Amino acid sequence: MIREWTSDRFGERYRTMRLNSGFEISHYYKPFSLQAAFLSVDFGSLHREYTKTTGEVMGHPMGSAHFLEHKLFERATEDINLKMAKLGVSVNAYTSYDRTCFYFFGSSCFEEALTLLLELPVFPEFTEQGVEREKTVIAREIELYEDDVDTLAYRGAIEALYPGHPISEEILGTADSIEEITAASLREIMRDCYTPSRMQLLLIGEFDKGVLEKIADALPAAYHEKREDVRETSHEVTGTSMNQIRTFSETPLPGFMYLQKLPLISEGKERTMHHLQWEIILESLTGSASTLYTHEYAKGTILSLNSYTVDYPDVSFLCIHGEGREPEAFFDSLQRELLKLESAMIDPADFLSIRKRRIGERLRSFDQYAEISFRFFDQRRTGLSLFEEADLLFQLPEQTIYLPKGDWVYSVVSKEYK
Repeated sequence: MIREWTSDRFGERYRTMRLNSGFEISHYYKPFSLQAAFLSVDFGSLHREYTKTTGEVMGHPMGSAHFLEHKLFERATEDINLKMAKLGVSVNAYTSYDRTCFYFFGSSCFEEALTLLLELPVFPEFTEQGVEREKTVIAREIELYEDDVDTLAYRGAIEALYPGHPISEEILGTADSIEEITAASLREIMRDCYTPSRMQLLLIGEFDKGVLEKIADALPAAYHEKREDVRETSHEVTGTSMNQIRTFSETPLPGFMYLQKLPLISEGKERTMHHLQWEIILESLTGSASTLYTHEYAKGTILSLNSYTVDYPDVSFLCIHGEGREPEAFFDSLQRELLKLESAMIDPADFLSIRKRRIGERLRSFDQYAEISFRFFDQRRTGLSLFEEADLLFQLPEQTIYLPKGDWVYSVVSKEYK
């Protein structure tokens, strides 16, 4: 079955074919010579615990999703990166909380490159020896983040805001957790979670109209197999373990991270609408033209300030972070401004100005392949099509909601006081 989505407002379109196995192939049309393919698997760091159809509860070491992403590039013969480079394409991958994605960009030899990409998650060639070697590589990658101020501030805050929840775990894992990973445990994840119904292939660029049917016919047999899916584990969200945290590091400039829980709203459209509004409210609070930023910057308490919201099925929170010489003084000012937003709406002119700018950003994003793919795969979570979600920006009222109260954590990273 093939469905087509078009947007007269944005002048964009894409088509999706869903196979009987549940595997989906989509073509997002762009009239450019550059072509790209993104193969996404619904298995990220949040999914290391799940229940099989037999009722057996499975748990894998922290960092398994990211480790598996690395090992799927291992080949017994020629390195996959070298093969792709010879074809004139650039290949890469990433692991997030809710997915692992393999992708490439290029303007030549697309079919050959796509064949190699599609083989990665269904024809693994990694060995136990290769897994042991990879532990050293990933341990070094973990070390690179140990002194990163933003990472330390976020880690301290998220662990306190959601204690015991997998959202508070490191996507890369820890030096100890990756030691527990084996070739057998990675293959078990592939059998259980790398199933066709949890996978999507997105093509972006200019292709023949029959490209979906052509690719479906040429797919490895594994993509056509209808397999039982696992049930993801629901995690209890408990109260915040503490409100203020300080981590010591030899950083020349302190960093800070403020996290606050947001309400969980069940309906996809309403939930997305609320987050779009909350992000506009946050920008009015923390943007470069905001009263908070301009006053605190002028006083020298902060040098940078940013904000965003995060939303997954059972966790939702806002984040305000930055760097500055006096994070405690800034926090006092931040609390006063947040208190105002709990009972007062922002200036309508500010709301309309920020919304207009965000609409412009969204329009520009339709020419950015990576941005298209991120939002495209987010459809799994929101239940809204790519264009339905973008259309909501035009439908936002000036403001009908406030910034809600919620559990919060303020994390600071600085040098240790002598």
